[in-house]
Amino acid sequence: MPTPSPAELLKDPASIAQILTRLQINRNLVALSLPKGNGRYLSTVIEVNLEQRFLLLDELSSAAAHRRMLSEKRFHFQATVDGIKIDFNGAIDYFSKDNVGAFYRVPFPTKMQYMQQRAHYRARITIADPISVALSRSELASSKIEGGLHDISVGGLGVHFKKQLEKPIKSGDFFPGCMITLLNATTIACSFEARFVKPEKDKSLRVGGRFVDIDTIQQRHIERFVAEMDREFLRRLARNR
Repeated sequence: MPTPSPAELLKDPASIAQILTRLQINRNLVALSLPKGNGRYLSTVIEVNLEQRFLLLDELSSAAAHRRMLSEKRFHFQATVDGIKIDFNGAIDYFSKDNVGAFYRVPFPTKMQYMQQRAHYRARITIADPISVALSRSELASSKIEGGLHDISVGGLGVHFKKQLEKPIKSGDFFPGCMITLLNATTIACSFEARFVKPEKDKSLRVGGRFVDIDTIQQRHIERFVAEMDREFLRRLARNR
């Protein structure tokens, strides 16, 4: 098991927006705790606005918790996304309800504490052009299965298969061949061990795991690719505001 890295503070609004937007895109649940109580209440991030520096949180489902939220206004925010645990203290500007839904408007925190729980940060792939991942159980061409890159880090990757596979993959399966061609035509070739397998409702499959026998040169290629994915994410975020 990787040892979590020490907690750090984010103060840059763009970096804070990036992590909050990941929560929104992934529809991760967030836990809100109020100063005068021991309970934690679940909500979701429904909008992140970097330009005006606010986020919208979905209304709490409990009427009693909602009344307390409006009364106390301040809360502590905790969530986990893409292997990163985050928390900050927040306050409600106001509550609004219309035909679309109900939400709390919250100014961006001045600082956000975050702690990396994975050994390596894993970037989600959100570019338009899919990146192919080929896994091979042996040297035979017929053993190769291809999917799309879902996320990647120096330590491993997630791959998405659009349909069911003839031979199921299970946690612990070892693939001597793992080949990825990144956008700059750099090829990553190593071995791969599946660590989790998640069937989706649409009968597709997501498999995550770790690289085996990957050299330092290829790790540097992945580091640069992950950094570029994050820069592209922020550029797209700025264009959409």
